Amino acid sequence: MSDITTSIHRGRQAVYDSNGKVLAFTEKHLGKQLLNADDAERTSQNFYVNNPLAQIPKEDILMYSIGAYIGRANIYLENQKSVASSNITIIKPDKERCNPIYLSVFLNSVLGCLQAEQWKASVGQQALYPSDIGKFIIYLSPKPFQQKIADLVQKSYQAQKRAKELLKQAKRKVEELIEE
Repeated sequence: MSDITTSIHRGRQAVYDSNGKVLAFTEKHLGKQLLNADDAERTSQNFYVNNPLAQIPKEDILMYSIGAYIGRANIYLENQKSVASSNITIIKPDKERCNPIYLSVFLNSVLGCLQAEQWKASVGQQALYPSDIGKFIIYLSPKPFQQKIADLVQKSYQAQKRAKELLKQAKRKVEELIEE
């Protein structure tokens, strides 16, 4: 893994601010397949600026690294400023060497999960350290196959976003009809 990434490090514990404009992710936002951005906490622009190691650019991978779902990984596909908490490891793939979306899928595969299990440490609470994540062995399939996987994930992500929007519209319409 360390050969195909530019950085593997933990986030920082955000100072939450309900009026903040920056998304703040904790381990509870990491889902089985996709990150739950709708329910993210909020923090301030000031926290974002002062904590560059916690910042999550688009296509970084967030890995659950302390607690029950150790090794679970999600790709960040949003275009909004965001930060990750200290229980999340931020993996910055080298996009020239490996498609970030493919890497997130691989990390959630049986091979990725087995390695998370192998490298976890138990010091009171299960933990997966960034240095050990760097030791994961990643199968780099040919670039066209990596792109096919990434395209499927992107389509699923877009379909999910569209479904959520349609549900919001339907709820609004039902409320309007009830009010009439």
